[in-house]
Amino acid sequence: MYQIIIKNGMVIDPGNGLFQQADVAVADGKIAGVGAFEADGTMVVDASGCLVTPGLIDHHCHLYPMAKIGIPAEAMCFPSGVTTAVDAGSTGCATFAEHLPAMEGGKLVMNLGFSHQVIMEVPQGLTVETPSANQIVVSGFDKQLVGQFAANVREKRPPEPYKGKGIKYSDEVIRRKVGKTGVKK
Repeated sequence: MYQIIIKNGMVIDPGNGLFQQADVAVADGKIAGVGAFEADGTMVVDASGCLVTPGLIDHHCHLYPMAKIGIPAEAMCFPSGVTTAVDAGSTGCATFAEHLPAMEGGKLVMNLGFSHQVIMEVPQGLTVETPSANQIVVSGFDKQLVGQFAANVREKRPPEPYKGKGIKYSDEVIRRKVGKTGVKK
């Protein structure tokens, strides 16, 4: 028994080579089949004249800034057919838990967009905390040691002037540069 049957839609599934009018049956929140199905006590959605896809993935979107001002992700994604979004936010993958900086056994582990994690040993006498998605707090009694460790962290991915991405101090202002304009001669 299917919970939902989407009837008469133009099914587009590049992964399986489908581009045809068909019904889509959904059971337990997953696509159970594509073909012709009878509606027997299930919820039926008439998709006549509509495209039905398995869900589009947007690999570059900025949902986090919109969520901060109260606009839900669904309002940004669903109208354009996007069901899965990889939020790059405004500073990279800072809004996903697996990309957050973390402390693991006296080491600062950061995912900075490279193919590998950046792991830094925290010197004796310093305390490093990661209170939010894009914040690392370094504290300690030795001002020189705090500053040096903060500079070493910043050095791993310094802010670049074109997009403003990278690690910067909380009070640092990045002077932005204008990119190439593509002027034709």
